Amino acid sequence: MIKAVIFDMGGVITSQAIFNHEFNKAIEKVFGEKNVEFSNPKFKFLFDSFIKLETDEITDIQFWKNFANKLNKPYNPSFEKVFIKIARKLKPRQEMVKIIKKLKNSRIKTAVLSNVWTSFAKHNYDLGYYGIFDHVFLSHELKMRKPDKEIFYYVLEKLSIKPEEVIFIDDMRHNVLAANEVGIYGLLYTNTSMLVKELRKLGLKF
Repeated sequence: MIKAVIFDMGGVITSQAIFNHEFNKAIEKVFGEKNVEFSNPKFKFLFDSFIKLETDEITDIQFWKNFANKLNKPYNPSFEKVFIKIARKLKPRQEMVKIIKKLKNSRIKTAVLSNVWTSFAKHNYDLGYYGIFDHVFLSHELKMRKPDKEIFYYVLEKLSIKPEEVIFIDDMRHNVLAANEVGIYGLLYTNTSMLVKELRKLGLKF
């Protein structure tokens, strides 16, 4: 019997495509660089930088100083506003909010499990975006992140539930696979209508 549904934030509740677009647009404006992707050798350093940012090992300022240094560009304090400007563009999908509310009304626990950093999370807290969930688990607060199995075990312990009683929804396949390895039923998010069908196939009524 399913007792809890855990949601990723970016890419499920909010749009990852909008984040990627706005991030690339900001980098082009600030640094004059295009095609900022982890797959681009020039920006390979970003993967490690985001991991450190999401686990609170570095601050926004350190992130941008490192970014500028790697590109041999001068640092400018205005860089620090980039993430907040992007955050303001991201709003929860209303159809997802409705699903979460219906699940809660059906006495299913709801939680968010997100890889995120301090400034971005503060914005979401301030606007009440995390308030739609019963429980909030954020990487920068826990000092661990998906797809590390430890974070899934931590969430299970805090929710006092067994892996087989949980559904985890994420738009990143490696995060879903990590949840599966722990024994949680992972669903790869593609769109909301497909998600509703999958949840109902698993016996959830809402």
